[in-house]
Amino acid sequence: MYVQLPPDRERWPAHPAHPLANISARTASSLVVEIAARLLCAPASPPVASVTRFSPGHAAEDSRLVREARGGDASAFERLYERYARVIHGVVLARVGRVDVDDLVQDVFLAAWARLATLRDPQAFGGWLTSIARRRAIRL
Repeated sequence: MYVQLPPDRERWPAHPAHPLANISARTASSLVVEIAARLLCAPASPPVASVTRFSPGHAAEDSRLVREARGGDASAFERLYERYARVIHGVVLARVGRVDVDDLVQDVFLAAWARLATLRDPQAFGGWLTSIARRRAIRL
């Protein structure tokens, strides 16, 4: 398959400084077809999700907040809620309908508060909380 160019165009593109200035119209059209075929036949790449990277001190701060919350400090758990509510909301929203999201997020944090003493590694609070959210969303 070749792209037909007007007969007065022997070379394409016309500007002499262009890197493709010295190729024939037939070669240029072949390149266009080859590139188009590659693009159309290439497997669709999955969407790229942005990854949130926490600072090195984030896990240490989580650990401190968890220890304080275990000691009965509600404001420390409130700070953990502020840090993770949006993440948990996203995890839950990906699995359940929008109507149930807020209630389920609240349920996840209530379960975490009740089971905070069972968390073995306080630095792993974020992953632990996320796993609670996923399990609760699956059960719903």
